[in-house]
Amino acid sequence: MPFKDVKGTRSSPYNGVYPAYLFVDHDPVLDQIDTIIADSGMKLSGVAAISHVSPTTLHNWSLRKTKRPQFASVAAVVRAIGGEILIRYKDKTIERPTKA
Repeated sequence: MPFKDVKGTRSSPYNGVYPAYLFVDHDPVLDQIDTIIADSGMKLSGVAAISHVSPTTLHNWSLRKTKRPQFASVAAVVRAIGGEILIRYKDKTIERPTKA
């Protein structure tokens, strides 16, 4: 169900995403992905080949045509180039997602 503001319109200050995860034009994870791909020294085609994420998907991420990438695709790319996904909870614990 879409969010409704006090005037009853369908606009949302959250871009249809959860209120605790705010961003204006694209998910901030895309900026982090750009950085780690650049740091890896690999081309998008190489990342696509080893991560099994479509080259078109990676290209759309880099052009910000995708606003909210799927977590599974982000995890595949990060893990393929040697990174790790960490989940931080209240600065107390860091848990590593298990592989399915």
